[in-house]
Amino acid sequence: MLLLVLVACDRPFEGSIRYEVSVQGEAAPSLEPFLSGQELGFTLYQRGDKVRIERSTEVVLVDYAQDSFFVISPRDSSYWAFALSSGQDSLPGLTVSDLSQKRIIAGYECKGKRVEYVADGRRYSTTYWEALALKPSAPCREQMPILPRGVKVEGFPLRLEIAMSELPFTLIHEAVEVQAKKLNDELFAVPLSFRRATKSL
Repeated sequence: MLLLVLVACDRPFEGSIRYEVSVQGEAAPSLEPFLSGQELGFTLYQRGDKVRIERSTEVVLVDYAQDSFFVISPRDSSYWAFALSSGQDSLPGLTVSDLSQKRIIAGYECKGKRVEYVADGRRYSTTYWEALALKPSAPCREQMPILPRGVKVEGFPLRLEIAMSELPFTLIHEAVEVQAKKLNDELFAVPLSFRRATKSL
């Protein structure tokens, strides 16, 4: 019986996580009216080695087993296809450090980590809070699509705090709803009626 419990605890999460967006910092009061009129949150779905990230304007499908990801534009029924393994393994100057604090987010205890890296000559910082009770699939742990490339995780990040050195605000993505449920295969497939885009993103 104990073995069955341990296996169940280590099983990858299947279901959806919905994130909402907010801002903190000096510029937050001036940005909040703009954000309130936008649909900037997203919902992440995981089933096995497949992930779907659904925003108001686009959908990203990741298939680790097929080494592929797709960016779908529902507005004009088009999509772009890419190899997941293309590009560098990690970002320049990438460092990951543990934080001593813990948080309860969407009912889950989360531990914090801070990531720093350089991109296009700018220094970025991302603090994320991961719930160890929500297990990504093995390949998703190695390459979590909502975190900078090269960051490895143990659980799903339920809060992201994204900052850039010269900007007076921090962008927050925080989970507000976690649903463990069976998902349909159709969620992770490009609709057959959609056409492959000829122009690059």
